[in-house]
Amino acid sequence: MALELRGVSKRYRPNAPFVVDQLNLSLPDGSLATIHGANGCGKSTLLRLTGEFLRLTSGRLNGLPAKFGYLPDRALPPARMTAQDYLSHLARLAGSPGAAKTGLELTERLGLSPGPSARLGTLSRGNLQKLLLAQALMRPVSLAILDEPLTGLDAAASATLHTLIAERLADGCAFLVATHEADLDDLGEVYLLSDGHLSRSA
Repeated sequence: MALELRGVSKRYRPNAPFVVDQLNLSLPDGSLATIHGANGCGKSTLLRLTGEFLRLTSGRLNGLPAKFGYLPDRALPPARMTAQDYLSHLARLAGSPGAAKTGLELTERLGLSPGPSARLGTLSRGNLQKLLLAQALMRPVSLAILDEPLTGLDAAASATLHTLIAERLADGCAFLVATHEADLDDLGEVYLLSDGHLSRSA
C-alpha cells in the first residue's frame, strides 16, 4: 500500500467550517486516484495535507514515503534561471543529480518550447506547466501527487502526460491527482470532493 488517509480533516481556524472532513482513502502501489470537485472545494488542501505541507487538524496519514513527486497548483520558479538549470538544481537538492537527465527527456516528450535553455520568465503558462510536470516525474518515486496537472497543456501534451502516467503506474508508482478535467479518469478510480466529503464517482 503506497498511502492511506484515515479520518483526515482540516480547518484553518478554530470553530471554522472544515475544508475537508473525515476523509478516508486507500491508494495501493501502482494505482491512481483522481479527485474532482468545484474550484474552492478543498482539492488543493487535500493534496497539501497528503504531502504534509499542511498540518492535519485530525486524522492520520500512513505510508507517505520520504521522497515523492509533487506538482503544486501554482508555482513561480526563478525567472532568470533556465529550464535545464532549474531541473539540475532540484535534482541536486533531492540528492538525485542523475534525475536531471530524465527531467530533460520528459520536457522533450512533453514538447517544451523553445527548449531547455529558455529562461523560465519567458515561458508561456503551458510550457511552464510542462517543466513543472517534468520536475515532479523525473525521479523514480513510489508516489506522485499532482495538483491540476493538465492546466495550460495543449492536446498533444495532455496525451503525452496520459502516456507518462500510464508508464509510471505500470512501474508501480501510485498517483493522487486533483483536476477538473476528465482526461485521466480511465487510468484509475475517480472521486468527488464536495462539502468537505469524498465519495467515489459512479
